[in-house]
Amino acid sequence: MEFWPSVTEEEKKAAKRLLQTYPLICKRIEVYSQKENLSPGEKIRLMDDRRKKAEIEAGFELILDEEVRRILEHRYIKGNKHKYTRMRFEATYSVSTINRRIDAGVTTIAECLKLAGVI
Repeated sequence: MEFWPSVTEEEKKAAKRLLQTYPLICKRIEVYSQKENLSPGEKIRLMDDRRKKAEIEAGFELILDEEVRRILEHRYIKGNKHKYTRMRFEATYSVSTINRRIDAGVTTIAECLKLAGVI
């Protein structure tokens, strides 16, 4: 039995999909938190979004490499497209290095999300 479970490619894809919705998750939390009367569905969505947001942020905190964290923050937290992330970091890194760092960060976050039962 593994202490820290490795993630599959499918789990990394699930983590990427969740990361891509991070800005929307944050916006829903903001909007639903301001509403006085939430429907039962909205209450469930708000609780689910808060949990996902907390687990994604915990995963980010587990990324040790500051450059990996900066690249992922630009790509997913700020909601920029891959193309703009490449353009932002190409002066410092090659495209393949940027992609490897994104993959390393996504793997770390996917491990966290898997342990938490989110994916």
